[in-house]
Amino acid sequence: MTATVYKQMLEVMTKRGGPYAGMDVPEFYALVEALFTPRQAEINNVLTRKPATAADIAGRIQKDEAQINAGNTIHTYDQVQTYIDKYDTICVGTCFCRQAARLRGESVHDMPMEVCFWFGKAGEFALERLGGRRLTRQEARNLLYETEAAGLIHMSRNTAEEIDFLCNCDRWHCEVVTEILKQPRPALVFNSGFGPVVDPERCVACETCIGRCPPAALKMGDQNAPVVDMDRCFGCAVCASGCPQDAILMEARPGWQAPPGSVKDLVTALKKNAAARQD
Repeated sequence: MTATVYKQMLEVMTKRGGPYAGMDVPEFYALVEALFTPRQAEINNVLTRKPATAADIAGRIQKDEAQINAGNTIHTYDQVQTYIDKYDTICVGTCFCRQAARLRGESVHDMPMEVCFWFGKAGEFALERLGGRRLTRQEARNLLYETEAAGLIHMSRNTAEEIDFLCNCDRWHCEVVTEILKQPRPALVFNSGFGPVVDPERCVACETCIGRCPPAALKMGDQNAPVVDMDRCFGCAVCASGCPQDAILMEARPGWQAPPGSVKDLVTALKKNAAARQD
């Protein structure tokens, strides 16, 4: 029987909202019971979305006991290869978003499920606590090929260094991608810094790229070759990786700002941007 504290955890996560709000299904309770002791669950249940001191958290825990009551960016294949080469520990696990969709009875569009990568220390944690599976570098490269063939988007934290996880996302269920696609100009807020360039001499107008493009940024032009809406294209390279004629190359966008180097640099940049918006 599921302990009350874990049922409360679901209620708390649902109120907080966000992409990982939990679900009232047996699999959710089995997962949280494996990941959290009852005491750890109690601590989670009194945390707020704002920073808090240890004293504040302790006070909330005592009160509850008396009452008995996370920047993303898209990555190209060449970038991802560097992460595979860099880390000794590489781990893969099931995509949370598609697994949640499957539990809701929704179609996952025949997309592969076990495609979420963790690297280094994050990989060790996933192996120990999240049911991850260890991969060799060659196995990781093979899986990377599989995700590209399926038309999935490589996505991780928006830093140039310290990448320790990689999601391979679809357009239907990924919480980040689906929210971005609601925007009229997705590329302004979500971008790899690359854009597709079509070779009209190689293109045979098969329109494979148009069907694969997650943000629907491609359409056939007057020259019988696809043209790109750069306000919608976020540079995921799904068009290029699926072109049977190798008629599409990804090139760096001119003047595109490089991502922050580290997590610390990313936090600094986010604070600076937030301050600029308030001025």
